[in-house]
Amino acid sequence: MSESKESKIEERKENDRDQIVVEFLKFIVGAGRDSLGFCTRSFVAKNSRGFEKAEEYREQGVGYPLAWTELYKNYCSKIDNALVRFCIEHDQNENEVFEKLKEASRKRGSKQFLPEFLRLVSFENFVETMSTHAQSAGPTKNFG
Repeated sequence: MSESKESKIEERKENDRDQIVVEFLKFIVGAGRDSLGFCTRSFVAKNSRGFEKAEEYREQGVGYPLAWTELYKNYCSKIDNALVRFCIEHDQNENEVFEKLKEASRKRGSKQFLPEFLRLVSFENFVETMSTHAQSAGPTKNFG
């Protein structure tokens, strides 16, 4: 294969990767009902009641209520479903998207993108996010 053809193929791959990365970033921070941002924000708003006690539980070393683990599983499931929808809509599988995001992070020197995204599904981050929202919403707000 000629160097020119190889170069064009590589350029096409890079453009494809860049486009999926741009779409994924829109998906994460977007406000639309199909975005991951909307999905996580609405879940937190509807389910954060009771999490204002997270710091108290942590300080006392008593552990968190078991119900929080079930809520966390539900949260992760919603994220997973949103990611699957994203992949289907963009005709990609999860591994392809992940590899393109990894490559884009490497090429752009943005090492923080994937760790921050993966942090989204950590239990400690989940509790922190829920707690922060519960505290800012105040005790009288109803999230139902």
